[in-house]
Amino acid sequence: GTTDAGAGTVNIDSSKAGSTIVDDREESTRIIGNNVVLKAGAGIGGAAGSPDNLQTTAANITAAVTGAGAIYLNDNRAAGTTLASVITQNGAIAITPAGPTLVPSAISRNGPASNSISIATTSGDLSVNTIDASAGGDISLNAAGSILGAVANNLVLGNTLTAVAGGSIGSAASPGNGAGGIAPRTNLGALGTLSTAADGAVIVVNNIGTRALRPNRGNIQQSGANSSVYLTTAGDLDASGGMSNTAANLLLSSGGKLALASAGVQGNGTITLNASTAATQTAGALVANQLLLKNAGNFTLNQAGNNVG
Repeated sequence: GTTDAGAGTVNIDSSKAGSTIVDDREESTRIIGNNVVLKAGAGIGGAAGSPDNLQTTAANITAAVTGAGAIYLNDNRAAGTTLASVITQNGAIAITPAGPTLVPSAISRNGPASNSISIATTSGDLSVNTIDASAGGDISLNAAGSILGAVANNLVLGNTLTAVAGGSIGSAASPGNGAGGIAPRTNLGALGTLSTAADGAVIVVNNIGTRALRPNRGNIQQSGANSSVYLTTAGDLDASGGMSNTAANLLLSSGGKLALASAGVQGNGTITLNASTAATQTAGALVANQLLLKNAGNFTLNQAGNNVG
């Protein structure tokens, strides 16, 4: 049945080894409180997609699994939810909030790909401080609004990041170079789909890890007009698969090698390219209203085909 603490706190502790917290499988019942605190020894919410997934209505959620086990939660508070601390020792995390969501901390301490972290809002923005799936776990973020860094030193750590936003991914105050906002700070092994839908949307990602990333027009998707992409990484950046040629502005910045597509790179505004060690473009053209090359001595370009307004 429903547990309703009103503006108070619900605290459920089932942390004995092997113990779980699961839903009663009644669609109409929920755990309701300003603060909902959950602790279990072997899982919260059963298995992915099962009727055991726990249903809450909470302004603040703290959830921890002390042994092997996952966390599966569905929260329907339309005014928004803060995932104050969500931690598994060896298990996946999947949470579907109904409203704007702040994530101070979501951590899966062991990182095989199966120990993924998924957070999907059905309305509003998703703002991230720390999401940590270790180096091997995949991360999926989905927001009806934008996916934002909650603070400048936010961190998203994992293997592959998939982020789908109705608005933007990150923020930028300066459209020419993507500066002035807050980018999601990542440490990733790969880029999954990064997708925005709104006109004028931006994708701003600052990857502080050194694992090589491979953005291309297949995984960087922007359906809105006048959208821009700003990708910065401390390692190699291989964009040889090609980027969209309809971006308003494009920044590709590599702390290592930068590889560009043989078909060239095209943007309607400013293209900024930066490579700390070497950059190559063997064919095609660089077409932009303004082209900025940083560490220009590291570039080997197909100069004859380039067209800069």
